[in-house]
Amino acid sequence: MLADERRARLDQAMGVYGVCGHITPAGPYQFQVSVEGSTVPHVLYLLLSILTCGLWLVVWLIHVSMQKAPSLHVVRVDEYGAVWFDGTVWWPPPAGDGPQQVPPAHT
Repeated sequence: MLADERRARLDQAMGVYGVCGHITPAGPYQFQVSVEGSTVPHVLYLLLSILTCGLWLVVWLIHVSMQKAPSLHVVRVDEYGAVWFDGTVWWPPPAGDGPQQVPPAHT
């Protein structure tokens, strides 16, 4: 695959993953996507728990259990034009029944 085609495929992937988080270039044919985690306003929930005599503790515990940590993902385009997301083929779709797990190559 030509370099211009690889770059075009990478630009398409950047358009898709740019919606999910912050994009940082990590090489000529790869980039990183950092996705922010969710946070819980602990001070506000403490005050609400005090004001509601502990009833807000249920909501607080649910929010804490659903809290997500920030994550960092690597997206790259290989020499054949396949787009890889964290070591799994994203496009073109794999020929088998599911995603193919292959260790990512460092370019």
